[in-house]
Amino acid sequence: MNRTVFPGSCSAVLSPTNTRFEDSLEIGSASLDTAMSTTYKPNNNLEVDETAEPVECDDGYGSSPGSDTTSLSSSIRQHVKENGRTYHHYQEGKYLSPNDEAERDRLDFYHAVQLEMLEKRLFLAPLENAPHRVLDCGTGTGIWALDMADLFPSAIVTGVDLSAIQPEWVFPNVKFEIDDLDQEWTFPENHFDFIHTRQMITGIRDYNRFLQQMFKHTAPGGWFELVEGGFQLHSDDDTLKGSKVAHMFDSFLDCAAKAGIKLPEAEEIVQAATKAGYVDVQIVKIKQPWGAWPRDKRLKHVGRMVAAVTDPECFESYALALLTRVGGVSEEEGKKICREASREVQTTTHVHAYNWLWHVYGRKPETETNTGDA
Repeated sequence: MNRTVFPGSCSAVLSPTNTRFEDSLEIGSASLDTAMSTTYKPNNNLEVDETAEPVECDDGYGSSPGSDTTSLSSSIRQHVKENGRTYHHYQEGKYLSPNDEAERDRLDFYHAVQLEMLEKRLFLAPLENAPHRVLDCGTGTGIWALDMADLFPSAIVTGVDLSAIQPEWVFPNVKFEIDDLDQEWTFPENHFDFIHTRQMITGIRDYNRFLQQMFKHTAPGGWFELVEGGFQLHSDDDTLKGSKVAHMFDSFLDCAAKAGIKLPEAEEIVQAATKAGYVDVQIVKIKQPWGAWPRDKRLKHVGRMVAAVTDPECFESYALALLTRVGGVSEEEGKKICREASREVQTTTHVHAYNWLWHVYGRKPETETNTGDA
């Protein structure tokens, strides 16, 4: 693992400018008391609102200015163009999602969805003290790392990703590195008080090794938190049957299986974390509604946000590469599958779909001497 490091300097956190949801885009607004709270309890009672109206979203999320990165080598900056999207050049083909502007906007907006789901929390692990060293694996645009650095100004927050798509101007206690986390980590052992990763399910090939590396570089008494969303959609009333969105996800999962990509379940991550040596390992499972159909006011709002973020380019970011590379469909047909699924989620309320989000966290026992440098 040969890390390319680029430091930044102070600036505000970037966020999308979709004014329809500007009240939900208060990035970095979580208070320290909320962040350190252990009282979060998900509401998984998804009752249907029979009078719900569709979201009627437009085709985009708005723009995020200033998304350039600091000066890196030309090979790191190069991107691969495919199906009208761009993908990372370093370790080409390793991660299935694109890294273009549309994807960056989607990642930032989905960060707002996650904050809404967690009632403004950045994590659920019961940290007893403010962390001094934080690692964000698969940092993407770096928005979680920036929020964490803002929340804990005395911490050093490091974000690692395959793509150099992080902002140029960042807080002085943040640094970003370009590397492949499936390779051997070169960070000091027993170093990080908190290691976080979110939405990396298609980018990690060996989760047992990934958790072992996490454990190796977590400081004694430190915590990890792994956040994923299942790619299997569900409905409690069989409204998924015959739907466009079910067709897209079934096609995606079929292609992933053909490509040899194993998408682990939450229980497998718990087993891998326990095997690696973590203790007090817990799962928090949360139902994420797709669309404005829930009766509960807050969950309806979450569903509207999810519908807004699931425009055709969002679905393309997950599915298009596999559909065309493995599924044998043309770019046009692949985009049609994504477009029809997106339209169904955004313009109807008769498909009561949801997927499970799960947070797995655990603690490293305080039985080792911290050999990491300060």
